[in-house]
Amino acid sequence: MDDIRAGLRRCTERAYQAISELADPVEGYRQATEMQSDLRQASERPALKLRAVMARRVEAAGYPGSTAVGRVLGLSKQRAQQLLQLADREDVPAADVAPVIAPKQIRTRRIPEIDHAGSTFEEDSLKLGAMPDAPLSRAELLIPPREISKLLGIGARERVLIRERKMYQNDQPSQLASSYIPEKYAGGTELAYPDTGPRGIYERLAERGHEVTRFREETEVLHPGQTEMTFLGLGPADFVVELTRFSYDRNGTVLEVTVNAFPADRIRLVYEWSAS
Repeated sequence: MDDIRAGLRRCTERAYQAISELADPVEGYRQATEMQSDLRQASERPALKLRAVMARRVEAAGYPGSTAVGRVLGLSKQRAQQLLQLADREDVPAADVAPVIAPKQIRTRRIPEIDHAGSTFEEDSLKLGAMPDAPLSRAELLIPPREISKLLGIGARERVLIRERKMYQNDQPSQLASSYIPEKYAGGTELAYPDTGPRGIYERLAERGHEVTRFREETEVLHPGQTEMTFLGLGPADFVVELTRFSYDRNGTVLEVTVNAFPADRIRLVYEWSAS
């Protein structure tokens, strides 16, 4: 652990120098990000805080606003804004940050949701004090697995738009999400771009005449597959909560099926309903 801490400090100092001089902010950002892979046994919080300090220093150097900061660092406007907000909350110089083993955080997901407009992943993460990141890792048209075709009620040879996300909290792998929308509703991959975030796709579907009016979810506890084990850092004896969400239009047609996978020991599902 002492070697890990020393390595983290050295990497922090190099990145902090690059940020301070602003000679190459992209290289500084790369140095901070590399802490994830080089020092996985230590907390990733210092690396995240360092990137927040970097965003603030880039802004102070004459690039005001999240759009400009994101352009300099090669980030989305949303991600740059999150880093700037974190910099506002935490006033500790990056060079002074010492690694701390991060406690396991349990996300609470409440059903029914009060507001369907935003991303529950982002809202839940922020309530935990964690920085959410849900980049779109894949978007393409393909023939889905047979069980997905059955859930969507489409033919075995009909194509769907698949959108996959690898989701993080404080740069820690947290959730996998795969969305399937029949091509006849999606139209093509252009529906996915520019990235709307996990929930913004419904506005685009509505613009095409397919309004989502109702959701239904099914939950199952399973052993993880290879993809879940690799991304979430699980073993074959561990469990994941697989939550499948169905999105319907007013006629009861399934417009989308989304399959989410969470580590079973890091998710709490809360249900409530009226007694009347």
